[in-house]
Amino acid sequence: MSANPLDWLAKAEGDFHSANWEMKAPAPNFDAVVFHAQQCIEKMIKGILVSAAIPFERTHELNLLAHQVRQAHQQKPERPAWSWDPADLAAIQPGAVLLRYPDYSATSQDAQRAIDACTRLRASLLPHF
Repeated sequence: MSANPLDWLAKAEGDFHSANWEMKAPAPNFDAVVFHAQQCIEKMIKGILVSAAIPFERTHELNLLAHQVRQAHQQKPERPAWSWDPADLAAIQPGAVLLRYPDYSATSQDAQRAIDACTRLRASLLPHF
């Protein structure tokens, strides 16, 4: 894994672009929209943890990773604090694993909520890079 936070940000930006591109497609794949929204935020959070030299587990669980960012601030108060709306994390969390299997499919509403949540979370995370 890269130790350069900007590598993580570049990958996250690719996912953000892909989620938005897919949402505007003539026949969008809503599962892909939610997946890329989730991946964008996961990679941004991991990039922040890398920049703080905080080791993290190989996980897709956004709540766990978000709390590690909070811990990074507590350990190093000079680092900016980050707050988030748990509903935003919940809106994109299904993209991590749930949508990879046939028992669940995202709706257009799920995809729009994921895009909106990802956009808000991304805006709140960018100043940490």
